Formats: sequence, C-alpha cells, structure tokens
Amino acid sequence: MKTSRVKKLLTESKEQPVVKKYLRTGSSVLDVHLSGTNKGGYRSGKYYALVGDSSSGKTWLCFTAFAEAKLNPAFADYRLIYDSVEDGADMDVAHFFGQSVSDALEPPAGTPEDPVYSRTAEDFDFNLNAAMNDGRPFIYVLDSIDGLSTEADEEKDAESRKARSTGKKVTGSYGMSKAKKLKAILRLATSTDGLRKSGSILIVLCQTIDNVGFGFETKDRAGGNAVTFFATADVWLSVKKTITKPVKGKDRPVGITTHVVIKKNRITGRRYEKLTLPILYSVGIDDTGGCVDYLVEEGYWKGGKGGILATGISDDHLSRDALVRHIEENDLEKTMRIAVRKCYDEISEATKVVRKPRYS
Repeated sequence: MKTSRVKKLLTESKEQPVVKKYLRTGSSVLDVHLSGTNKGGYRSGKYYALVGDSSSGKTWLCFTAFAEAKLNPAFADYRLIYDSVEDGADMDVAHFFGQSVSDALEPPAGTPEDPVYSRTAEDFDFNLNAAMNDGRPFIYVLDSIDGLSTEADEEKDAESRKARSTGKKVTGSYGMSKAKKLKAILRLATSTDGLRKSGSILIVLCQTIDNVGFGFETKDRAGGNAVTFFATADVWLSVKKTITKPVKGKDRPVGITTHVVIKKNRITGRRYEKLTLPILYSVGIDDTGGCVDYLVEEGYWKGGKGGILATGISDDHLSRDALVRHIEENDLEKTMRIAVRKCYDEISEATKVVRKPRYS
C-alpha cells in the first residue's frame, strides 16, 4: 500500500474535533456563570444535573432550554426528548414556549399521542442508549430521577406484597440497585462514544430531600454520588421568595424568585451561591428582570431612590419595571447581555489571586 494511501486512512480514522456549541438556559445571568460566556449555559456533548425543591423552577428551565434550541440555528436538527417519569408537567407548552416546541417535543418511546416514559432505571438506560445510537443529536430531559425505580426493587415490592398477604415478612433492603445502575448509565453517557459523539445534551432533574444525617448540608438528593460526579455542572434551586403584585387592595402572587447555587462546574471551575432567578407564572423565566437585578446588586448599574441608571441602556434614571419595559420595547436585550458578561468578567478578574507561576 502506498504511503499516501496509509496517511489518508490514518487521517480518516482519527476522531473528528468536537465543535463546542452553547445553548441558552433562558437566564443570561445563569448562562455566564455556567459557561463563562454569554453565548449560553449548556455546552453540547455534556450532562447537567438540576436539583431543586418542589416548584422551584426545574421544569421551567428545561422547557426553556427546548425553546432556546428552536431559536438557535446551531440546534435546528436536534431532537427534543422529554422523559416525563412523573408525568406531572401539564403546562401549556405552545403558549409558554411556542408552537414549534410543542410540535417537536417527543417522548423517549412510543408516539406523542401514545407516549411511553421511563419507569425504571433500566428503561432510562434503554431509552437514552436508543437516542445515542440513533445518530441524530438531541436534548434529553429526564424529569425526574426520583420517579425511577429499578426492576430489582419492583420485584422486591411484588414479593413483599405477596408475603404480607400470607402474613410473612420479607428481608432485604431497597434502593442501592438504583444508585449502581445510574452510575453505569451516566458513565456511559459521558464517555467519548456517548453524548460527545453527537454533541447532545442530557439534563437530569432531581428533587431535594431533607438530610436527616450528620453534617452541614440540610438538603440532599437521591440517585447516589454518580449523579454529581459525572455532571458537568451541579445546579441547586430553592424558592427564595414569592413575587407579588397589588391587585384590588391585596398583594397577589405572580411568581417566585429562585435562589440558585452552582455547587460544581467543570467549565469555569467556580462555585456560586448567590444567584437569583425570577420566574413569573404568566411569562416564565424573567431574563430581563433577572439581568437588571444582577447588574444593580453587583453595582454595575447604579440604583437608588431616584431609580436605576443603566449605563449604555438609558440616560435617565428609571424604576425597575420601567427599565425592564424600556429594554424589551427597544430590543436592547443583546446590549443587556453584554453588560452582564462585562460585569461577570470584572468580578472574575478582581477575585483572582496573583501568585508567581510555579511551572512556566
């Protein structure tokens, strides 16, 4: 065989370089803290864990990611797979996230008219592998890990019910098989031949549970250590406060402010504990309001009794609501996101600890 032919075969056999694509989370503040860029928070080829209290915005974030994929040409050919283990999200998808998302949304098995969702960890393993082997890129959301059982536990349940009916007891424990199975699933998903091969994104939702053991953490989540270990980012959500609006003499709830903690981040290597995410019941994630709050809280924009002076956005002092309207009505969202990135960069630079290089 000629040398040129050998070189050609070797070149063709090499793995193609992975193209990094970023998908917005729906929150520009969360984006920059997850990825260090205002291009988006989720990176293609990665797995993310979202852990949160009930009604803290986990599902909102996931469906918003689907909507952002439909707006981003880089994700135009991606499948949108929603594995509704709990079958609990009944929001009007077309109303909040667009008809294109509603039309494109698919279950991991079955059809949109007759969906089949994962019931066990083994089902999830099969469905995720089917998506990866399909060859087409995808965004796969598992909602949630807490709803999964295992075939071993289900057999144990059946055995226990049968024994109880005859007055007998069944020995043995539950739950450990689930953690072991999830470890195997997530290890495969994050391998070279997993999500990275097609540039797909896996988002797994987890419910917080009270930590009744010893230690400083008051909250934990199910699934074992693998859920965090294999994740590119481990994001925790909790309800900080209720957003209200005065209507007919009473303060009425119109949304929530979610407290966001990034406990692990392989992209930037940084941990963050004081991010907030406003979510409005009639709108969803309030990106503009969240950016305004962040820029004022960090002192990048000056706020006071006279209003907010948003440099680069308006020459006048405006109230928060007026500033939000001004940004949206004048299509200044891109300028706002640039301001968020600059603010983030300033803080990151200021918090660097300068030391003499040891190895260069």
